[in-house]
Amino acid sequence: DLKYAASDAIKIYQLLTNPNIGGFDKHHLYFLTDIPQGKLPPGIQAEQPTRTNIIKKLYSIQTIPAPPDTVFIYFSGHGIQEGGESYLLPIDTGLEILKETAISLQYVVEKIDESKARAKIFIMDACRSEVKRDKSASGAMSEEFVRALFHNVVGRGILSSTDAGQVSYESDELRQGVF
Repeated sequence: DLKYAASDAIKIYQLLTNPNIGGFDKHHLYFLTDIPQGKLPPGIQAEQPTRTNIIKKLYSIQTIPAPPDTVFIYFSGHGIQEGGESYLLPIDTGLEILKETAISLQYVVEKIDESKARAKIFIMDACRSEVKRDKSASGAMSEEFVRALFHNVVGRGILSSTDAGQVSYESDELRQGVF
C-alpha cells in the first residue's frame, strides 16, 4: 500500500496553483484523489480516481485545450505490466479482471498525444513489474512498462520516478514520496 501518493498529489496541486510558482488557475485543473472531500485542504475540490473519472479527464484533455495551452498530468499510484501491456491502476481496479478495469498506459499516451495543447507534460510516480500468477508484483518497473511510456516520445515531456528495474520509494520521515 502507498502511504503518501495522495499527499504528493496535494503538494503538486498546491505548487501548480501557487501564483508565484505554477500559476495555474484552479478552475482549469482536475484533481482526483481517494482522500474524502472533508479531509482535503481548503479550496481543493476532488473526485475519486476511478477508471471512469480518469478516462473522462483524459478525454477532456484531448478535446478542450487549444494550441497555446499546457496540459500537465501528474499520476502518483501503482502501475503494472501483464501480458506485454502496461497499465495504470485506478482505485477501482480489479486485478483478476485487469484489462477491463485498469487503464492502458498506451491509451493514456494516445490521449496526451491527441491533445491540441502546445505543451504536454506527464509526470508519473509509479513503479510495478510483471503480474505473477497470484496477482502480486515485484515492485520494480519492467522494461516493457518503460517502452510503453517512452516509445516515440515527440511533442510531450515525460518524467518518471523510476527506470527499468528500479523501485519508487516513500519516506516516512518526509511523509511523502521520495520523487
